[in-house]
Amino acid sequence: MSEKKLISLCLVVKNAQDCLSACLSSVKKHVDEIIIVDIGSTDDTLKIAAEHGAQVFNYHWNNDFSRARNFAAQQASAKWILNLDAQHVLVVDNGFDLRRTLINSENYGYIIPEEITTGNKNNSRLERVLLFRNYAEFKFNGVIYEQVDESILSYTDKNWVVEPIAVLHDCALIKTAIDDFSESEQVNAEILEKAITNDPDNYYHYFMLLLLLQNLKKTEEFKDILLRAVYRIEQNQPALNESIVGIWGLFGDWVIEDNNSDKLEQFYTNARLFSKQIRCNDIRLVWPYVKVSIIQKRYDDAISDLKRCIQNGIAPKHVTLSDNERIAPVYQLLKLINSTQSAEDLINFLSGMDHFLSGTGLSKNEVLKYIRSNDPVLYNDLILEESAPDESERHSAQNEKQLLSLCMIVKNEAANLERCLKSVKSVVDEIILVDTGSTDSSLEIAEKHGAKILHVEWKDDFSEARNAALQQAKGDWILHLDADEELANSSTNILRDSLKKSKADALNIVLRNYQPENDMVEYMDEPQIRLFRNKPEYRYVNRVHEQIVNSIAGNGGAFSELDIVINHYGYRSNNQKRAERNLPILNKEIKENPDNGYILFKLGETYKALKQWDKAADYLLQALKSTSKNINNEIKELIYLRLGQIELGRNNFNAARDYARASLRINSKSALAKYILAISLMYSGKMEDAIRIFLELKATQNIHKLDLSELDKLLSVIEENINPEILN
Repeated sequence: MSEKKLISLCLVVKNAQDCLSACLSSVKKHVDEIIIVDIGSTDDTLKIAAEHGAQVFNYHWNNDFSRARNFAAQQASAKWILNLDAQHVLVVDNGFDLRRTLINSENYGYIIPEEITTGNKNNSRLERVLLFRNYAEFKFNGVIYEQVDESILSYTDKNWVVEPIAVLHDCALIKTAIDDFSESEQVNAEILEKAITNDPDNYYHYFMLLLLLQNLKKTEEFKDILLRAVYRIEQNQPALNESIVGIWGLFGDWVIEDNNSDKLEQFYTNARLFSKQIRCNDIRLVWPYVKVSIIQKRYDDAISDLKRCIQNGIAPKHVTLSDNERIAPVYQLLKLINSTQSAEDLINFLSGMDHFLSGTGLSKNEVLKYIRSNDPVLYNDLILEESAPDESERHSAQNEKQLLSLCMIVKNEAANLERCLKSVKSVVDEIILVDTGSTDSSLEIAEKHGAKILHVEWKDDFSEARNAALQQAKGDWILHLDADEELANSSTNILRDSLKKSKADALNIVLRNYQPENDMVEYMDEPQIRLFRNKPEYRYVNRVHEQIVNSIAGNGGAFSELDIVINHYGYRSNNQKRAERNLPILNKEIKENPDNGYILFKLGETYKALKQWDKAADYLLQALKSTSKNINNEIKELIYLRLGQIELGRNNFNAARDYARASLRINSKSALAKYILAISLMYSGKMEDAIRIFLELKATQNIHKLDLSELDKLLSVIEENINPEILN
């Protein structure tokens, strides 16, 4: 595919002269090429296409829209495909840059809301995936009502993509249909019935036909097709997909409405099995079997299943539900708790409701407002139990609770995690913890602290795991910590107020790295971005030693500093084990990005931890020479310090002196650089210069708690062999 082309527009047309020009004009500035598949036009459609510079392909029509769409996609050469009908007009909000969104995107497909107006002025809305990456695996399915969603989800599920499909809220499609949909639905039903005859195991065709028959109110035909589909699903045990979930949900609704006791257990057993496979996160399936549990008075099961579904997001992210459709399950859950459990259970649920809803995009206030309008009796019960604050207070509290999300990844961190989570208990509103395979008690510790736990397969990529946590965070700000870190006590009192007042997008804090026991210093301070605003365009890069700064800077983010200290204890022990773990990941990264200065720097750090001094120095020097823009002065200062330490270990005192001075040119207050300089001068025979620096460090009780054993040794030598006046 051409690197220069970003978006290919693909259309399947026939006799579209009345609408094609408006469609192509609306997308002209957004797309790089236009692919038109013509299935038999006899009007001026092809002339209009040529005027707009389209590539036109004649296609033999075989009553299958998916085949025609897939043929069009095969001709596309850009990275993304925009799939439209000739009747579509694209409307983009002022200030929204569609192309920039796609360039920075981590998604695989986008839903574009459609407003459809028919001849009789009955408007309807659709939300379909119409913009998606140009991957060979992404194919349309369905002879009619064709969709690409299932192939995208099949691909992304295999590749552990957390959020493959998103909604483009800043775009819309206006579509004017020539006829009322109802006039053509019968024809479409006949096409689908024929398709099922030809391919009886295509469950998408079954699902679309069932929805059509339901809309046409053809009860007997609906029942016949439904039971045929259910039979084939049970007999064939196909891999679960969106269509099968939809069919089984319709089956449950029919069983309940028909009061069909013979089919009730058949539906219920399979529905629970399917729900486990989809991790109980699709209300379209969960709600029918919850209703069965209620009918059978299995209230605890109903409450448990509803809670699990709501906590898992109510429905997959690509499934578009209205606010009321999202609130309805929470409303039903509150009704169940209120009517079947104790007042204490209800009070406890209400008190933790905001945290419970954190993965849904809903707030407690929204739910209560809905209930007040739709069920005043229940609303009064809830208010009486909770003594709820007024509207403005609830809104203020909600804003307060959504200020800060802690995002972290762990694996077998039981030895450190308790200390880490205790340190932030009073300042964060939620904890999003990505676990990559813990076998110790890490998860129990996390659950004790109320963490939301995400299980993510480890694929040698720290950025991917961190980004999975970011996608679940609800706070205005993100705090990034590792399990072997803690927020310093001195920082807890000022953090939240500082965030509320800050006008920046990202904040540099002090990362205090405690060093191994035999190191020159007790700790080294390093500026790092650990606090940043929760924006979808801010994502980590690099498989290891992952960074967020590039994506923030690349999106015009403003940086500032905050006097917050995070203590990092990871280098005190297991430093070599950590280095051995990181080395193969870093080597893989540098093969893909050989001039990445930051990765070269981290390779140098890693080889230093492994005591492979020659390789460490080589990579650190390569980092200094790198032309990439991700080596700032703070990192250069660290590189010079590391090179100075290495050269001291090699007894290359002149080289160590030069590196120390280079570090001091960047940061004239660096105590460690002064210390390296003093030692190198001492062993080079320049005693007076060395003593002056040593005494300066000792007088200030240097903030890095330097190991001053070399100074004590020097003073002892001076006292025995040199005129003591030099010390005055």
